Amino acid sequence: MHGFAWVNEVLNRIEKSAPEEGVTKVHMIYIVRGALSHYPKDEIEFAFHTLKKGTICEDADLIFEDKPGIVRCLKCKYENEWHIYEKQCEKCNGPIEIISGQETELFKIEGM
Repeated sequence: MHGFAWVNEVLNRIEKSAPEEGVTKVHMIYIVRGALSHYPKDEIEFAFHTLKKGTICEDADLIFEDKPGIVRCLKCKYENEWHIYEKQCEKCNGPIEIISGQETELFKIEGM
C-alpha cells in the first residue's frame, strides 16, 4: 500500500512545517490528484484517517481536487483528456503519451 507511505510523508511534512508558519491545528488538507495517479483515492483516505491520529491534523478533513489525465499525440501533437483503453490518437491514430494527470500532491493546508 504505497498510499500509506505517501500520506505518512505528507503528515510528517505538515507536522514539521505548520508550527514554523504559526499553525498549531490543521482543519483542512487539500490534495491535487490526477485521474491517472498511482495512489487510489480510497487508499489515501483510509491511510489519512488511520495515520492522522495524534497529529496536528487529527481533526482535519481531506479535500481532493481531481484533475483529468491528459494525453498528447506524438505524431500530430493533438492533446485531449485520456479515456479508458485509449491507446492511440483519436485524430490520426498516432501513438500517444501521458502529459499530465499522474500527480498526487499536497496543495495547501488550512489551520490556526
